Amino acid sequence: MDLIKDPSRYQNTIFVFDRGYFSEELFESIQKKGLFFICRMRKNSLLINHNKDDTKVKLKNGNDVRIVTYTIDEKEYYMSTNLMDNQKHSIATIKSIYNDRWNVEELFKFVKSNLSLNSIEESQEENVLKSIYSNVIISLISYLFTTLNEKPKSASKKILRYFLRSKKTGS
Repeated sequence: MDLIKDPSRYQNTIFVFDRGYFSEELFESIQKKGLFFICRMRKNSLLINHNKDDTKVKLKNGNDVRIVTYTIDEKEYYMSTNLMDNQKHSIATIKSIYNDRWNVEELFKFVKSNLSLNSIEESQEENVLKSIYSNVIISLISYLFTTLNEKPKSASKKILRYFLRSKKTGS
C-alpha cells in the first residue's frame, strides 16, 4: 500500500497480482485511487461462475469486479479485474498482461536460484551492491541465453526492458 500513496505516479499502470494477494480491501484501495488491477484467483473462489468466462460480480464492499476465465494447456486460470470494458480489455488482453507478469516471475526464480548472495565477502555497502549487480547481470545474460530457444523472443525482450527500466527507476 505504501507503493501507491502517490497515485499520480501510476495513472497508466495496471497492477498485476498473483493469487496470494487477492483482497477486497486492497482492490477497494486501488479503485478509490482511480488505478487498475488484474489479480489471479484461486479456483475455489465463490466469486467465480464456472459456467461463464466473463462475468461481473459485486464484492461485499459494494464494488463491482470482473471475473475472467481462460484456459492454457488444459489448465483454467481465473482473474479478477476492475478493467470493466470487455471491448477494450478483452479476455485475450487480460491473459496477455498476466502472462507477461509470469515471465518476470520465472526470471526472478532463475535469478534467486543462481545468485550466490551467501558467498559475498564484501563488507562495505558499495562493494556489496557491485557484487549483487554483477551477479544479476551474469544471471540475466545466462537466463536470456538459456531461454531464447525455449520462449518467443518477445518474452525475452520484455524481461530485458523490465530490468533496464527497473535500473533507471531504482526499483
